Amino acid sequence: MSDKMFATREVVAAATAIYREQGYIKKNSFTASPEVKPNSAVLFKHYSDNVPLEITAQDRTFADEVIAYLSGLSFKAMERGLTDFETNILKFVTSDQASIKEVGIAASLPQVYDNKLKQDAWEQRERELSETSDYVGELKKRSEFEVVVENTRYIGRTGSYLYCASVDNQHILKFFSQDKPEDAGTKLCLSGFVKSHEVSKYHGGKETMINRVKIHSVDS
Repeated sequence: MSDKMFATREVVAAATAIYREQGYIKKNSFTASPEVKPNSAVLFKHYSDNVPLEITAQDRTFADEVIAYLSGLSFKAMERGLTDFETNILKFVTSDQASIKEVGIAASLPQVYDNKLKQDAWEQRERELSETSDYVGELKKRSEFEVVVENTRYIGRTGSYLYCASVDNQHILKFFSQDKPEDAGTKLCLSGFVKSHEVSKYHGGKETMINRVKIHSVDS
């Protein structure tokens, strides 16, 4: 079994089928149902013990999209260094076959792809907002804001989520929170201490960063 190789496209299609059924559950995640296993465990069982999976034509089409998109990381490598995780992904998706020891990396790829699409959409939206964005709130003072959540991203080094929001559909406001992220489009009424007014080195527009945030109401 250890020497057997599997077609990479089919492995990603199998990972997609699992993702379609249960979303993404990483290793050591707590679930209310003991029957629900981490995606990597389900994928490994499929290949090591021939546990059946229903893989549809749509799963294979999605797998092709995942592979094509993530293969584009090679272009990113020309612009900046890749992380170890990105390097492993690139090596996997540009190989025709994978060993049983390598199939586990495919488990997260459908979610990685979805997250990167969302990030691409946010970066485009952020560029649009940067054209109109001005500072909001009074610097070093506590202010109230009505915002729309545009994007949330987990930041490992802080153990929290970076919220990127818009004010009046034209100004960029950001803050960190350890609370479960709200969906894009959710309206929040909140207050916070205006920590900084700065021009972003990424998009060149003005943005406001707040902390000590208190959310007063949520309207999804």
